[in-house]
Amino acid sequence: MKKSICLPAVLIALIFPMLPLRSEIRVTGKKMEIMPRSDTTIFSDGAFVEHSSFTMKASRIVSRDSNSRIEARGDVVVISLDGSDELRGEEGEYSSKTGLGSLKGAPAYMRTKGSDGSFIELATPLIDWSSSTVTARGDSLLKREHMKISSSMMTYERLGKIFMAGPVKRLLYEDEKHSADFRADQMTYFESAGLAKLNGQVRGRIITNPAPKGKVSK
Repeated sequence: MKKSICLPAVLIALIFPMLPLRSEIRVTGKKMEIMPRSDTTIFSDGAFVEHSSFTMKASRIVSRDSNSRIEARGDVVVISLDGSDELRGEEGEYSSKTGLGSLKGAPAYMRTKGSDGSFIELATPLIDWSSSTVTARGDSLLKREHMKISSSMMTYERLGKIFMAGPVKRLLYEDEKHSADFRADQMTYFESAGLAKLNGQVRGRIITNPAPKGKVSK
């Protein structure tokens, strides 16, 4: 039977003031449970992770192998250091050795701010993420103002704000003047330019919407 020691977080800091943290990771919580033999610490009640490129909060966070492995459960939120990207899920993991994390939910979400200040939202069952990319796996739906894109796999490159999807099950776009409905093998969406490129077998149509009564379409 494994034995555990439960101590307040403040007392832990006094007992172990010089414990080194790997990869600039700091884990805190109002409640802390330590299992020394397995090198495991469980944080709850305000559990929070600080990293050089992101922060993470959850109802419960388990740190293993001196913060090399982080496991989070319950309302998990991961926010990039600059605050531009936010990931949400019910459970997640992060490895400081590989720099890779994952999030699961029903669904899990990503929200990022576009170059024009509007928000882009991505809903998917599983998210794999790092400091440079976010990959949605399973039936995924990307939403932005007049546009919706559904795909079984989608990757977001954070630096260039580029979305890549394939196959594209459906791309819907509608504004006051036009409606578009397309399917394709692959798609690359350049967010800053507002440009979507469809490749492979492309099928679909563009419809010019009728002008409202009393207005003349230009």
